[in-house]
Amino acid sequence: MARAVDRGDPGSLDPDVAGQLLAFVEKTSDLVGVVDEQSRVLYLNEAARKRLGVGDTTDLTTVDMFPPQAFARYYAEIRPALLRSGTWHGELPVITGSGEAVPMAMTVVARVGPGGQVNGLVTCGREVAPPSTAGGIPTLAYDELTGLPGRTVLEDRLSVALAHARDGRSVAVILADVDAMKDINDSFGHAVGDEALRETARALLRCVRNGDTVARFGDDEFVVLVDGLDEPDTAWQFAQRLRDSVCRVLVETDTGPLAVTASFGLAAGSPGDEPSELVRRADAAMYRAKATGRGEVVAFEAGTEMSLTTVADELAVAVSHGLIVPHVQPIVDLHRGVLVGYQGVARWQHPLRGLLDASKFVDLVANTPILPVVDLAVLRRTAAAAARTARSGAHVHAYGHLSRRLLGDLNLTRYLAEIIDDLRIAPSDMCVEIAHELVARTSRTVESALRDLRETGVRTVLSAVDGECDPKQIVEYGFDELRLARRLVRDAGLDQVRRRVAHGTIALARALGLTVIAVGIETDAERVDMREAGCDYGQGSLFGSAQPAGSID
Repeated sequence: MARAVDRGDPGSLDPDVAGQLLAFVEKTSDLVGVVDEQSRVLYLNEAARKRLGVGDTTDLTTVDMFPPQAFARYYAEIRPALLRSGTWHGELPVITGSGEAVPMAMTVVARVGPGGQVNGLVTCGREVAPPSTAGGIPTLAYDELTGLPGRTVLEDRLSVALAHARDGRSVAVILADVDAMKDINDSFGHAVGDEALRETARALLRCVRNGDTVARFGDDEFVVLVDGLDEPDTAWQFAQRLRDSVCRVLVETDTGPLAVTASFGLAAGSPGDEPSELVRRADAAMYRAKATGRGEVVAFEAGTEMSLTTVADELAVAVSHGLIVPHVQPIVDLHRGVLVGYQGVARWQHPLRGLLDASKFVDLVANTPILPVVDLAVLRRTAAAAARTARSGAHVHAYGHLSRRLLGDLNLTRYLAEIIDDLRIAPSDMCVEIAHELVARTSRTVESALRDLRETGVRTVLSAVDGECDPKQIVEYGFDELRLARRLVRDAGLDQVRRRVAHGTIALARALGLTVIAVGIETDAERVDMREAGCDYGQGSLFGSAQPAGSID
């Protein structure tokens, strides 16, 4: 008689079956590893130990196994897939014992915790050795979705073009990244997303000349290699034509046509440049284009790559390895002088530059998938600190910032609900901050997010208000609190005109029934002024500096 197979808790497996599985994992030719939530490697099977050149015991972390670019891809693609389904399949480079980054077909399985946490990973990899076609070209050299050349073909052609550059020919690389690709997939489905990528490829191909190359470089990235340009300005004009062609793309959805845009980074090649260096410059320029808005073209300028691409890669590694340390700063009732909340802020424990304030790096990665992970980690740790303090009898709220990308995440309310349930706090004890500049743009994404947030019961805070705000928007969006920008608090003490602006903003917020928080209070005079003007709460160095969230008992 056949026995039923238990597909639930692995701990309920028959010990003999579990032993056979472990023996198989240890002896399989695939590379198998187990990683904990702090990116420490807990286990490698025999094949992985041999290929990575390590012994039976090791203190490896994922930094030792993957190049920096893999971490940025993790937050852009892999982590969202893990949060949706618990698994991801794709290709990733792995650093072998020789120091070479070897592409591998990978399967990653995650243990997912509350609030978008990934508490551990199991990985299984096999070296990519694609069969050849009749022409001798590897089948993976060309992208199946778009039919375009892939990275391998691009790198070969770029090497040849740069060799010709030594003879006076000019070479340019233009990197195009489709804007809001994740939002398209989440809102309309992957079939629409695939069609957007195909149409983008066609739009790029319509602009290029014979001899130019359009390649698919990543999930939503394309690279155009332009060889033999006549004038320096031609590459810039060429990139603008590419941008304009993509901006004419319309993809049909159930709700009507969807306009597609892309951000473009341009880098000109010079004799002696390495192919990877030229692409990296174009990538750095593309990050700057993303920072200025959708559908922009930016040319690489020397000195900018360190502040963009490198920071994004470094930050991705830092988040994976727990180097982003959430801090909290006290918020005090200005009338009673008691603690009423903690403001969560991010600090980066950089190995070379020390502890960095969020202002040093957040703006640089505002348009990358890394920032929402930072936002959630800070909010979760701040809420945990508030919950611990509340157990001593004080009623303390947790305040945390929501970036534009996190507001656009369709799973935002689920993440918040999971944090609330896990910490056993009331929804109203969590206060989420939305920057005034985002609300002023009247974005559909922000409008939708605010509606969803109201339904969860969390308190919403209009933050960074510097004197100009629309009362109609405040009422329509149902904000509970208003957070003054530091500049407004400081300016109130400089002259009567600016004082009236600050006090008028406070009076407006009070008239609309909002709780008002004054930020950046450093002196007792500022405390008294803000209290008498009608502010309810205050935050600033006068009441205490930021401390690691984990140190709050």
